Amino acid sequence: MNVNLNIQNPTAAPALNAGLSVVEFARLKAADNRATAHLHPKHAAKLKAKRKARWPRPCVDEDGTACYLVPLSDTRPAFAIVEVADYWKARDGGADGLWSAMGTSRHYSYVTSNARMRSKVPGTTLYPARLILDAAAGERVGFVNGDTYDLRRKNLEIIKART
Repeated sequence: MNVNLNIQNPTAAPALNAGLSVVEFARLKAADNRATAHLHPKHAAKLKAKRKARWPRPCVDEDGTACYLVPLSDTRPAFAIVEVADYWKARDGGADGLWSAMGTSRHYSYVTSNARMRSKVPGTTLYPARLILDAAAGERVGFVNGDTYDLRRKNLEIIKART
């Protein structure tokens, strides 16, 4: 199935949770349980529902690569696109909170995630694009096609700091 890759408004986004494997479903559910374990059951249920609504949606890009569309907002149709393996790499690297679009002072918007609730540095903002490319301190991540919601490897590049 091909999808419209206008990430701001994907008209062909697959149905919620359609096509997730049993393993993927279990990993997402376990992450939700970890993130809500410290909450009162009533609040935990609300947060789990919100997190489940933002689970990735499997798709295939124009090159035939298996990808996910990751919802970035509860109130507007904004999605990031990321290759399946890189999505799990970013989550395993700490970006297992809700993925969001965060604007900057230059009116650009980048995909972000908060660090694990129980991490050593709670509340730390992580950039999945940096985790995908293993960007070191001093290196920036550039977006070849200019779309900061397109986190596929073919769109990401490391930009070395000027010396």
